[in-house]
Amino acid sequence: MLNPKEEGNFEKLYTYMHEHDKDTIYKMVFVDGSVINAKYDTDYDYDNELPNSDPNYEDFYMIVCCNLETNELFEFHYADMPVEVWHGDVKVI
Repeated sequence: MLNPKEEGNFEKLYTYMHEHDKDTIYKMVFVDGSVINAKYDTDYDYDNELPNSDPNYEDFYMIVCCNLETNELFEFHYADMPVEVWHGDVKVI
């Protein structure tokens, strides 16, 4: 991770997802209490679309998952990621 804000839970989740196959089902709990059962799809490097010279410029990873109930993709980064993620009985974060 290049962005220091990704250290900790985001980096732990990113690494865990890369160490397990794409058929792994995750139970994700978000800060608003919503729960999504999902599978990891992909990730990509992104930025906040500010010029590199802007002091608020930021580069970070986006994780893309598939919601198993709706079959729709959703994405998150370090600032809006789930507060808990489970893989079966294993608490990933």
